[in-house]
Amino acid sequence: GLRCTIKKAVLPLKKKLYMKRRGFTLLEILIVSGLVVTVISCLFLLYLSYGRTSGEQTKEQEYYQKMAQLEARLKQDLRSAVALKREVDGVYTLETIRLSQAGTPEKKVVVYWVDEEGYGVERFDAESGERRVWDFSGVLEEGKRFVFEIEI
Repeated sequence: GLRCTIKKAVLPLKKKLYMKRRGFTLLEILIVSGLVVTVISCLFLLYLSYGRTSGEQTKEQEYYQKMAQLEARLKQDLRSAVALKREVDGVYTLETIRLSQAGTPEKKVVVYWVDEEGYGVERFDAESGERRVWDFSGVLEEGKRFVFEIEI
């Protein structure tokens, strides 16, 4: 019986303490709002930096992919070149000899040059009329021009 009377006496005291405090104080609301704003701003900054980084990586990957394609084609032409002439700044003419589909040697003239805007390299096969462009305009830094040179 003693135990029951103690519990009954404590319960009304707890109810009175909880009944007095129905809401939050202004200080508590300000602290929680400050924490929420800080967390949201940190998450937003993290999102922005991730977006910028992934965009830069994509540009870099595109640049190296185009460079590898250009380098592979140029190496192929240089391996079969019998003459290389520098016409003017950034314009190179290669005379190549390759085997035709019939197995006979075939002479070709291939010209490489930096395009008019200075953002890429063009290759022109004089015999077939085939023209290939490696455009670096979207991957070069603003105001930078593409430099293309073949050492003779």
